[in-house]
Amino acid sequence: MVATIECWIDAMVTSERMRRQGIATSLLIAASATAPGEALLSLNVSSRNEPAIHLYKALGFSEFRRQRRLVLFGKV
Repeated sequence: MVATIECWIDAMVTSERMRRQGIATSLLIAASATAPGEALLSLNVSSRNEPAIHLYKALGFSEFRRQRRLVLFGKV
């Protein structure tokens, strides 16, 4: 049995004046590309942060749990 490796992005924040320039997109693409093998890349986001939720879904992350204030996403 092969153990699944899980990699977490614990926090990612872009300053307001630097948003909408592709910084978060570039970081997430790089993280996905460097995660080992079939690793599960996970992150969480405030349930109120619709722009981030849209970005994560656009990059192939799937919502796997929603709590009152938090949404958890994963991508293999």
